[in-house]
Amino acid sequence: MIQIARAGKITDDEIKDFAFISKRLDEVSLAIDALNLWVEKTASEHNLNMDLLNEEKEKLK
Repeated sequence: MIQIARAGKITDDEIKDFAFISKRLDEVSLAIDALNLWVEKTASEHNLNMDLLNEEKEKLK
């Protein structure tokens, strides 16, 4: 992906690799979305202090 991005153009011989990477990124994105929903649900179910949680997350940026 880095080599493809560096070139700035996707050639026909890179399409297969690009499609594979794109598919994997979609899968990772779905997994991240599911985990974020779990975090939100868990925080809500356990009555976490959301202001404090968000404060701590901001510190990590």
